[in-house]
Amino acid sequence: MSAHSKGRRGQADALTDHTQPHIKKHYYNIFDDALAVMLIVDPKSGQIVDANLAAERFYGWSRARLRQMHISEINTLPLDQLRAQLEAAHRAHRTQLEFRHRRADGSTCDVEAATGWTHDGDRALVYSIVHDISARKAAEEELRKLSRAVEESPESIVITDTRAQIEYVNQASRVRQFAFQKAVF
Repeated sequence: MSAHSKGRRGQADALTDHTQPHIKKHYYNIFDDALAVMLIVDPKSGQIVDANLAAERFYGWSRARLRQMHISEINTLPLDQLRAQLEAAHRAHRTQLEFRHRRADGSTCDVEAATGWTHDGDRALVYSIVHDISARKAAEEELRKLSRAVEESPESIVITDTRAQIEYVNQASRVRQFAFQKAVF
């Protein structure tokens, strides 16, 4: 290694050492002030290592209390099922998971957690960015109910586009069409 490249490497190390605390503080501020709910969890113990201000507002527990909690106190799945689901997701490289989470007031909500891995020294940690999907889940359920009602209706229902092309025919319409074809032919 030349003296020149050794000198440049030393300058880079000095720069990294000098700015490291500043960089850590900067990234911690991004985590802390983010509008999205964020949790950092030790996957081995299930201990919540950190939570941001959005998590405090969303769950209703103080950050200090969240840091004392186990993830099973928030996630409604039994601990063995939660661990199995997290391990399966990790093996399959899935990063989007859906759960039901508990809040301080006792209410529950549907959430989608975007998860990834990070390290704190030698310790592997899971970070989760949590989104409340309760409204989406309710809308999906309402759509399923309406679809079932249309499909199971005893009345014929036919949906067409603006050019009168048939896009949907319910079961009653199909039965009546079959009966009509059988009677005519």
